[in-house]
Amino acid sequence: MSRPGLGPADTMDSTPVAPFQRPAAGAAWKYTLLREISRRSAFLLLAIAMMTGVAGQLVRTAGLLLMSALFAAGAERADRAVQTLLAGRKVADVMTTSVVSIPAALPLAEVEEQFLAVLPYRVFPVMRGDQVVGVLRRADVARSPRVDDGRLTAQAVMLRLHPYLIARPADSLEDALDRLRNRAGCLVVIDDGRLRGLLTASARDGASGVDAGFARA
Repeated sequence: MSRPGLGPADTMDSTPVAPFQRPAAGAAWKYTLLREISRRSAFLLLAIAMMTGVAGQLVRTAGLLLMSALFAAGAERADRAVQTLLAGRKVADVMTTSVVSIPAALPLAEVEEQFLAVLPYRVFPVMRGDQVVGVLRRADVARSPRVDDGRLTAQAVMLRLHPYLIARPADSLEDALDRLRNRAGCLVVIDDGRLRGLLTASARDGASGVDAGFARA
C-alpha cells in the first residue's frame, strides 16, 4: 500500500545545530500552556478584585489581589522556564520530517481503510500532487455522513490550508508553540512551497516512526 510521505529533509539547511531533546520540548509546551493559563487567571482575579473593591468588600478584595499576584508570579516563572528551554531554537530543530500524508482526491472510505484503521495519528497533511492543500483530522472523517463515504473525498472534509496553519523551518520555536492552539492542533512546516514536516504536541499526530512529534502525549 502506497502512502505518500516525506523522507528526511535533506534539502534543508545543513548547518549543524545542537540536538534538542524531545522531553525538554515537551516540557516547554507544558510551560507555555501554564504561562498562558496563569496570566489569564491573574487578569481575571484582578478584574474581580477591582469590582469587589468598588463594592466595599475589602477583605475579599485583599484575598483576590493576593491570588492574582500568585498567579502572576507563576506566569513569570513559567515564562523564564520557556525562555531557558527554547532559547535560540527553531521549528526545524524539533519538527517531524517523516510525515504520512493523504491524497486530496482519496475517497473517505479508502482514507479510513488505508490510514485511519491502521495508523494512530490524529492529523494528516492533505496533498494535491506535491502541494499541501489542507489538514485532515480524524474527527473530521468521523463526523462526515456515512452514506456519502463513497462520494466524499479527503479534500471535501479537510481544514483548508491557511497561513495560521503554516510554519517555516526557520521560525522561532517559541512563537510556533503559541500558534499550536489552532483548530488543527498542529502546524504544517513548508519551505520553498514544499512540505518539510509537521509540528505537533503529540507523537500520535500524523508522523511516522518512533521519534515522531516533539513531545509524547
